[in-house]
Amino acid sequence: MKKKIMVSFFILASSTAFSKIFSILNRMLLSRILDKEGMGLYMLILPTLGLAMTLAELGIPNAVFRLISSPKYKNRKVIFTSLSLALCTGCIVSLGLLLLSPFLSHTLLKNEDSYLSIISLAILIPLLCINGILKNYYLGMGRVGKLSICQFLEEIARLGFTYFLIIGIPHLSLSHKVMIVYLSMTFEEIIALIFLLVSLKDKVYLLPKMTYQYEENFIFKDILSISIPHTASRLVQSFASFLQPAILTQYLLRLHYDLVFIKESYGILSGYVISLLGTPSFFTSVVYRILLPIISEDVFKKKHKRALVHMLYGELACFLMAVPFTLIFFFFPAQSLHFLYGTIEGADILKYMAIPFMVSYLQTPMSVVLQALNRNQALFCVSLSQCVIETLLLIFLIPYHQVLSVAIAMILSMFFTLVIESYLVYRSLFQNNK
Repeated sequence: MKKKIMVSFFILASSTAFSKIFSILNRMLLSRILDKEGMGLYMLILPTLGLAMTLAELGIPNAVFRLISSPKYKNRKVIFTSLSLALCTGCIVSLGLLLLSPFLSHTLLKNEDSYLSIISLAILIPLLCINGILKNYYLGMGRVGKLSICQFLEEIARLGFTYFLIIGIPHLSLSHKVMIVYLSMTFEEIIALIFLLVSLKDKVYLLPKMTYQYEENFIFKDILSISIPHTASRLVQSFASFLQPAILTQYLLRLHYDLVFIKESYGILSGYVISLLGTPSFFTSVVYRILLPIISEDVFKKKHKRALVHMLYGELACFLMAVPFTLIFFFFPAQSLHFLYGTIEGADILKYMAIPFMVSYLQTPMSVVLQALNRNQALFCVSLSQCVIETLLLIFLIPYHQVLSVAIAMILSMFFTLVIESYLVYRSLFQNNK
């Protein structure tokens, strides 16, 4: 059993790393096809997609993984019920995006070029919901090899669609270029959906038997009992990320900054610097998947000192993985940006953010411990506090540091979260178990 888990983990870790490489290649392509203003517009819309996805999914894919892994539930019921829920929420959110797109683009983001891209998200949302459920079904069934192939196909489809369509159609406007980038996400999800459906061993998992008593067999309550708590923290973070570019744009316009300057500066910070700093994040997700079952077992057996040891191993692993990236970004910021994005703008910001950004990697093992201890309410409060502090700091710092205030607020809120989570872990493992 342990051998099977390790093999599955190795496949997932390898495919995640491989997918990350393709994601970096995709960013390299975008930075060369889109100029600074285009990258700024792309990053301006991305938080809207994040918020829409959180609202549409409602944590249902995560619930599917939990239920499929349990022998208590029938796969047919889980898949059909979760797909029914996800299609309803996905269509509602898509309809909301279509209705609110003029307000979001013209009033909130103060950018008419974002209108077409926001509309294109309405097609993407339901596909992401369906694929999220199918991927977690495969994960719950232990069919990680298929997921690895699916990730590869997605990245290839996205790269090809973006490159050939933008290069093949000359004289595209900025809004149309960014819209094509978001449509490439829709194309990759279509390819993924086709592959996932074809790869199903038993196609009837998606279809209910005609003899089913639907009302008796639906397990909405079980799915929602898992998905809603999981969604709360994500929703807070997504909403804060959604507000960030809107707040920044509104305040800087009041300070008489040009809209093009705002888009370009935000694009450099979010599209180049912060995305580059997050490169090692794929490894922390791997650490998360290893630690969660191990520490959960330690907590169940009340071996709290052993749980602490495993957490410290996780901290060490995250630290060691972050160090080489941090040193590269600190000593060679201009070279890193030029190699990946073909620009050196933002090099100074990258250098000064490199070392303090390591705090974000150290949070993962602590979050695992709190989840294993079933401290979901505490995690939600920490997440909410971090978002509130980050937003308040952003509002306070904008008049003094303009777009750079986004980076400062992010780093300070991360330090706050690390301190609070450290205290909660110590209290939960030791003070409450004396």
